[in-house]
Amino acid sequence: MILVTGATGFIGSYLMPRLASFSKVRCLVRPPSIPSLKKNASVEIIPYDFLSPDSLDRALEGVHCVIHMAALLRKKSPDEIRKVNVEGTQRLLDAARNQGVSHFIFTSTENALRENLSDAYAQTKREAEVIVQSFPNHLILRPSFVYGRGDTHGLGRLLSIAEKYPVVPLFGGLKQKIQPLYIEDMTEYLLLAVQKNLKGEFIVAGSETVNLNDFMKRMLRIRSLKKMTLPIPYFMYAASAMAGDLFFKSGDWGSAQLKNIYQSRTYSIEETIQAFGYTPRSLEAGLRGWLDNK
Repeated sequence: MILVTGATGFIGSYLMPRLASFSKVRCLVRPPSIPSLKKNASVEIIPYDFLSPDSLDRALEGVHCVIHMAALLRKKSPDEIRKVNVEGTQRLLDAARNQGVSHFIFTSTENALRENLSDAYAQTKREAEVIVQSFPNHLILRPSFVYGRGDTHGLGRLLSIAEKYPVVPLFGGLKQKIQPLYIEDMTEYLLLAVQKNLKGEFIVAGSETVNLNDFMKRMLRIRSLKKMTLPIPYFMYAASAMAGDLFFKSGDWGSAQLKNIYQSRTYSIEETIQAFGYTPRSLEAGLRGWLDNK
């Protein structure tokens, strides 16, 4: 029995059918999200909201492995983000320990390694990692920018902008690169983590580095979208980020997101490839998997 949180999210929607093909799966799902989870005889659904302080001991009965992906990003207050990302992780880990779970897999973020990011999401993921590290047989995965069909938050949002408007804005003066990871590669890493009972801490990123502006231009080419591109000066993005911090409560855009773009990092993934025995596909293959049939 594998217990999964975040089953209805972007990554979870890809992972669930693969897991259910070889194991019984139990999911903790917020009641409003239950209808979005496809019915499967191998999947048991338990309504649960990580904002709740209720114990999870009963939900962990008979569970061998936990895959903890549920998290709040930036759409809620910092207090709510902490309740879910830190307190919720602590509650789940306590129940896993009490019920004799043997393997705890936690999807964090590469942002947790970036001291320059101090927003609530990055900070609570750092704190949650410390909690998970107390579990003997733990695995922490720190994915980079994950992209693919169904993504509405990060790189997928850039594509929606490119499709909607006649002129595509680029990031003026951007020099840093990212390592986009195709969603099906992220899914493979999680499946291998379960099947190989892997433990430790790993960066999970794409095999190629690319400037975000070049990534957007490649999206346009593969989608055969002949659009004009326009670099927007950094100071204009900075001004809009300040406005986002001050006036917009959704948290979708602000100084943290600006830093994430203009101060991004790249990493060696050789250790990850060796431990998992899996090399993520090329950027071209990932983009075509995403966009050719979109």
